[in-house]
Amino acid sequence: ARDRAGRGEDPRATLREAVADHTEAIARGAEEGDARVNRATTWFWLGEHEGQRGGDPREAFRQAIADLDEVLRRDAGNGPGWSTRAAGRTALATAEAARGGDPEPIFAAALKDYAEAARLMPGDPAIPSNRGIAWVRRAEAEAARGDDPRLAYGEALAGFAEALARNPRYLEARTPR
Repeated sequence: ARDRAGRGEDPRATLREAVADHTEAIARGAEEGDARVNRATTWFWLGEHEGQRGGDPREAFRQAIADLDEVLRRDAGNGPGWSTRAAGRTALATAEAARGGDPEPIFAAALKDYAEAARLMPGDPAIPSNRGIAWVRRAEAEAARGDDPRLAYGEALAGFAEALARNPRYLEARTPR
């Protein structure tokens, strides 16, 4: 699917097939956590490609979050699970805002997930950097509805600064998406 996307082709059919394969693996008793994380990641990619092609990505993002809910229900100490669910919630909130919905509860849930990921993985610079990206998306949503985004942008900058303090060479904090 990534190769197809890299060539400019539409990878959504391939991603849907991959979701079906992961679903079958779960049904057959595959390593539950890994299979669900893989399916969640595939749902997330499907949502991204859906949105890039003018479709509504929210259902794919909701499916990714549901898989991660189950992973975290089974293993609340899974730091990458918390971080990945936070990224999924940020994507869902951004899509919700773009369609005139209320993204605030979703952004708030994403930030709580990042807080838990940071507690579980205190030295990882990706956590504050990705949290910064969530704050940027929240600021953009606030500005779009006419609210003052300065506090959110300040929180974003604080996240990027924290990531760079943890690792001055951390490129993601220098070039947020």
